[in-house]
Amino acid sequence: MVDTAKVLADKRAQLRTQLTELTRPVGARGDISFGKRVGEGTSQAVDRLSAVSAHSKLQILLAEVERAQNKLADGKLPRL
Repeated sequence: MVDTAKVLADKRAQLRTQLTELTRPVGARGDISFGKRVGEGTSQAVDRLSAVSAHSKLQILLAEVERAQNKLADGKLPRL
């Protein structure tokens, strides 16, 4: 038998860890240089844009997990 509450709690913890990693500062802002090697700054900018997109998706998923936890606590979600 699957413990739905444990599965949701584990998923919530995993999502929070991923969100923490994504919001961790990358480094000093002076690390990006726009000179002879513009490509380096561009790749860092693309990486940050990808991280923002991933962060948004993880926040949505976290909200869904928390909603499911609330429904389970209220008895509105069947236990598997």
